[in-house]
Amino acid sequence: MKRFSLFERQLAPKDGSAPPFETVCGMNAFLGAVIDGILYSAWLFIIAVGLTLIYGVMKILNMAHGTFYAIGAYMSVTLLGYWFAQGLPPAGSIPVMIVAALIAGTIVGLIVERGVLRFFAGRDPVVLLLVTYALFLILEDVVKLIWGVDPWIASDPVWAFGNVYLGPLVYPTYNLIIVAVAIVSGGLLTWFLQFTAKGKMLRAVIHDPEASLAMGINVSRWKVSAFVAGSILAALAAPSQLRPFPWRRAWASKWSS
Repeated sequence: MKRFSLFERQLAPKDGSAPPFETVCGMNAFLGAVIDGILYSAWLFIIAVGLTLIYGVMKILNMAHGTFYAIGAYMSVTLLGYWFAQGLPPAGSIPVMIVAALIAGTIVGLIVERGVLRFFAGRDPVVLLLVTYALFLILEDVVKLIWGVDPWIASDPVWAFGNVYLGPLVYPTYNLIIVAVAIVSGGLLTWFLQFTAKGKMLRAVIHDPEASLAMGINVSRWKVSAFVAGSILAALAAPSQLRPFPWRRAWASKWSS
């Protein structure tokens, strides 16, 4: 006698026969679409929250944000390649990718803000838009110079943590870790902005920079910190798109537009 899963039994007719094939496939497709939407939105949230933070504090629509994402991806792949080449345990790949995001976001964020954007503070938003687009083009070529144009592969972390069963569907546990990272990132940012003295200072800078400066708040330092934090979040989103197929530079161009 054929045994049905709990999911299939809930869809089965009362006489105990197998549920209609179309019904099972339709429910599986719906459940898969919901779960895929959650996974995709978690990845987009990590990228968008960094972009929103930069725009909220500095009023800059950063067209180069997708390139920060690309640099974080290549930095992660580079460090992961070294990590696994040394025969180190796969469980350490998550901290390695977090460190890669911190390094990439901090370095690129500081160079871009201190080296370029601070000289255009207070300029027309269209000028800032063009400046960041120029930075996007420059940084894209820098990525090509450092990592080349060939695709890079980093699939080990995806399979290192096994799989998880969500109803009749199977997903890598790694995907759920990305959802957890998005939730933790959003929670920490909310806690910082709403319940800490530093967060309230940052909110003051967002709403009224002139009044904040008159109250003794170092507005310039907060702008640098916000830009670096947004850059780190962009770099942190990159490892969430690791897959068992090549990571290509063209993907960064897609998310920069």
